[in-house]
Amino acid sequence: MWAAHRQFMRQNRDTLVQGGSQGMYEIRGYVNGAPPGMLDRSDETQVPAVSAFRMYLRVVSESLQPEEISARLGTGPDEATAIGSRRRPQSPPRAHATWIRHVLAAGGPGRPEDLEPVVLGWGPEFAAALGRLAGSGEADVCLVVVQEFTDPEDPQQKGIFLSAALLAWLAEAGASLDIDQYVYLDRDDQ
Repeated sequence: MWAAHRQFMRQNRDTLVQGGSQGMYEIRGYVNGAPPGMLDRSDETQVPAVSAFRMYLRVVSESLQPEEISARLGTGPDEATAIGSRRRPQSPPRAHATWIRHVLAAGGPGRPEDLEPVVLGWGPEFAAALGRLAGSGEADVCLVVVQEFTDPEDPQQKGIFLSAALLAWLAEAGASLDIDQYVYLDRDDQ
């Protein structure tokens, strides 16, 4: 899906105008040859809001299945994969389970500082449950921040700020921080 986002943004960069501080885009003019009101909204690639950042909490275990992780945490994941499951029929079975909770801001896509209140809103009890799970040695906990650069001139795509409150929450959760950065530039941008 993200490759489709990048392609859509590149194809329509002259038509899309960024507005606000949430990485929101307004459509002005024609997009993919059609006026904005005529877009086929069923096409997953045509998303009006795009952010350079995504964030999610990932729990990985080689001994616990997602249901067991959920029981320990007192809540379920947004997505999960089980030990022994396969990505495709010909793929080898997974040696670990993955439990993921996406960080989604109420106002739409945003920068990490816009997403922090969501994580902090999960509360200290959830952080403590994650910390107990991580401390048991049965799972690894990680907050993943994915940053995608598509426009070197866009100030919304630059910099990552994480507050002391978020870092304290991560410490309570026994979580590591993984920052993945990807640069997607057209040759003429270089």
